[in-house]
Amino acid sequence: MEKIKEISASSGRLNITLSLSREGSDCFVLVTGGLAHLGAAGYACGGKKIFSANFPGHRDQSVVDAVIEEIAPAVRGNLVVTAGIHYNRITQDEIGRVLEMSRRLAGMAGALL
Repeated sequence: MEKIKEISASSGRLNITLSLSREGSDCFVLVTGGLAHLGAAGYACGGKKIFSANFPGHRDQSVVDAVIEEIAPAVRGNLVVTAGIHYNRITQDEIGRVLEMSRRLAGMAGALL
């Protein structure tokens, strides 16, 4: 798998990193921040989201959905997105900033495809 780019964004104590890799016309995206883990996954085909879900005990699906929404239209093949973001005592405001940074990074990644 060819790694295309790794990009990051920060806001206060939050740091979000998006890694973009390509395998032929297919793409794989990993979004991480804070304590490393995988909390949700999703996939798209033909530019449209097919499925996404949280792993048990996690709440990262909204990040996966936001990233798929931004990147899927630029992917000719299949797209797989995974996310794992964990900050202790994260606030609602910080969750909003995580989603905004994830969307912004995904937009930048989509422009690379």
